[in-house]
Amino acid sequence: MKKPFTKSLMLLTMLGSSAVMAAETSVYFDAYYKTKYVSKGRDLLDKGGIFWSEVGGTYDNFSGFIAIGEADSVDFTEVDIDISYSIPIHDDWFVALGYTGLDCKGIIDFTGHEFYLTTAYTGFSWVTPQIKTIYETESDGYFVFVTLKGNVELSEKMTLHPYIEQGLDYGYIGEKHDGSNHLELGLSMSYALRHDVTLSGFVARSFSESELTDWNNDNRPNQTFGGVKVSWHW
Repeated sequence: MKKPFTKSLMLLTMLGSSAVMAAETSVYFDAYYKTKYVSKGRDLLDKGGIFWSEVGGTYDNFSGFIAIGEADSVDFTEVDIDISYSIPIHDDWFVALGYTGLDCKGIIDFTGHEFYLTTAYTGFSWVTPQIKTIYETESDGYFVFVTLKGNVELSEKMTLHPYIEQGLDYGYIGEKHDGSNHLELGLSMSYALRHDVTLSGFVARSFSESELTDWNNDNRPNQTFGGVKVSWHW
């Protein structure tokens, strides 16, 4: 049997509570659900969606999180551990170096180590261009995300974020393909329920641009999916 999602929630809540040790530290806890587990243009699960619980925080220029994902229809559990450091360059630029460790069990049995570089320009109030490059040690390949994310404030509490994302695969998913992997269009919305609680949701459509469309290479090239999330932050 799969581990119940409530156990993950309890574990991460206790971790989040113990992490608040200094006034300079910001901490958050997220609980969210995605109708499909689409990652880098591929649906990683045979059917159903995935629940996630995540606790993380920042201290000065360091950030980190622990996330646990559990599928709702198949035997699959994933644990991610991430740590990053933002490099102070300019007020209008965000640059960060990071590491992510992944451990997957169930229908996918995989352990991976990723190193990444994220660069974003924050000088525009209405849109943020970003490039994220990931290197994965097991495949010895790279994956690049080029993203434009909009910012439309409908009110003091509600914000819309339309986005477009281009994925580029250079030996990360498979050796047979280098270049365009997928194009994703999406729209997310966030609403501040309280000063420390935010409700958000999104819907997205991913279009495959390569022959490797999912974990098992099945012919499911295009995906429509969405999700909801509740965030607590201190």
